[in-house]
Amino acid sequence: MNFLDFPDPHSPLTLSCDFPKQAIGGMLKQHVDDKLKIIYDHSQKCTPSQQKYYLYEGEALAIVECVRRMRHFLLPLEFTTETDHYPLVDFHKKKVQKMH
Repeated sequence: MNFLDFPDPHSPLTLSCDFPKQAIGGMLKQHVDDKLKIIYDHSQKCTPSQQKYYLYEGEALAIVECVRRMRHFLLPLEFTTETDHYPLVDFHKKKVQKMH
């Protein structure tokens, strides 16, 4: 976890996340005055059980963990999430199945 710079409250934030099976990674960034500004980056090793996740579950885990770790920067502002896993594009529209 590395704090690198303070966010500009007038520029949009982007959270980029990835799950390459062995780890979770994320970077909070902004484009300010045509320059890329890195606000915070996070990485953590996955547990053996997390390494067995399906790709879409791992990518979702990466988003959740990065939002949790960076919430003090994210919560007061709107932000965009980037992932390289296309099935997560409509993830927020999926119905939750109830377990009985």
